[in-house]
Amino acid sequence: MRRTSSLILFLFTLLLAGCPLQVYDDLVENYPPTGSTSGSTSGSTTEMPTPTTTDAVTTGPGVQTVTGENEDSGDTTAADPSTTTTTGPQENAPPTIDLFTVTASPPNPPNHLGEAGQAEINLVVSADVVKVHLSLDGVKLADLVPANFPYPWEALSAKDNGPARKFKVVAWDAEGLTAEDEATLSVNCRPRASRSASSRTRTRAP
Repeated sequence: MRRTSSLILFLFTLLLAGCPLQVYDDLVENYPPTGSTSGSTSGSTTEMPTPTTTDAVTTGPGVQTVTGENEDSGDTTAADPSTTTTTGPQENAPPTIDLFTVTASPPNPPNHLGEAGQAEINLVVSADVVKVHLSLDGVKLADLVPANFPYPWEALSAKDNGPARKFKVVAWDAEGLTAEDEATLSVNCRPRASRSASSRTRTRAP
């Protein structure tokens, strides 16, 4: 109230002096307005809180980034190609011949028949053999089975002689697969004198 009275007195003094414009400027300078200016906008701006997430962050429509421990933390062991097991039908192996010999009977040496007599043919084959073909110098001797061995062959005369008679064996399995082997025997049968010639010799003797 006291401030207002002083202001009125001051204005009255200036009016008497005849300077209304100067009075207004001095008034504004000495007594600035203390109220709110019309047209001014006052207030506070509230910022939107920043969303926070603990389990997932959305980066776009339908896209979600999830943070956390990787469940698959174990070691991965690659398979060793050398231990790979192959299943399916396996190819049949051909039969095998373990032993094939032709031996002259005593008192002849094993590989030589020096007189008419018998030789023994021995054969040992794998269990899958079902048939055996035996030939001598390309001529068939017999069709046999493994159980027929040892098999005998007999030299009867000089027509059976030869420095290396070649015996050949071919073994078959049930699927037609074969195995073959060869063995040799020398034969030298000496001819024998006939009885008629011996008798003539004894008759002529004194």
